[in-house]
Amino acid sequence: MARFKHSQARRRSGHMVLTLAVALLATLVPRPRVQWMLKRSSSWWDYIVLETFTPTDRIENFRVSKATFQYLCHQLRPLISRQNTQLRKCISVEKRVAITLWCLATCSEYRTIAHLFGLACCTVCVIVHDTCKAIVSTLQKLFIKFPDGDERKRVVEGFKSMWGMVQCVGSIDSCHIPVMPPSSNHTDYYNRKGWYSIILQTVVDYEYIFRDICVGWPGSVHDARVYKNSGIYNKLSVDKILNNDSVHISGIYYW
Repeated sequence: MARFKHSQARRRSGHMVLTLAVALLATLVPRPRVQWMLKRSSSWWDYIVLETFTPTDRIENFRVSKATFQYLCHQLRPLISRQNTQLRKCISVEKRVAITLWCLATCSEYRTIAHLFGLACCTVCVIVHDTCKAIVSTLQKLFIKFPDGDERKRVVEGFKSMWGMVQCVGSIDSCHIPVMPPSSNHTDYYNRKGWYSIILQTVVDYEYIFRDICVGWPGSVHDARVYKNSGIYNKLSVDKILNNDSVHISGIYYW
């Protein structure tokens, strides 16, 4: 009995030594790296869009002209460009901007956009979010701002000549944007119209150009509360918009 147990112990030791030897040999012998990738096609973007789309096609589908598209790529390049790796080439800035514009212009599902541009759904999702964040951080302050100086006077005159409104630099209103509510506190997003949303408060001038935005409040919040907690309310409270410019109408000064 003792000899049998001793034999089994030696056999197990031999198997262990053999296993360790094989494992060590496997680490020493170089093996070709196996790469797995689902085959996808970006022919629609590479050939149809880049080679056949006319200026009208670009505006109808991407909602911007070629010049505006190139401007966006130039402004966003420092924030959204990526480097090539040993495994694959990076997605170009132009393709990233096109994916984001297509998503915003068509409201298509990520799956549909992924098939068009030859990418995975998760990649499309990351690209859209990253590019939108870059647009907000880079371009919002350049284009969405209140007029100042001579431009403010031009806007005031525009409201007066087109709409008969005196001493007006903007028209304010709010709208509800449909959203999928979060799992926590989802009732906060249920608006008075009977669906889930977030509130977008905007100010536009007489040419319908956006001058100020405040977005993100849950749909159940009253418009007055959104306005009082917005940046436009704070600016008006300290008169950073009209800068004490006043006009005399029927014995009353209007700012």
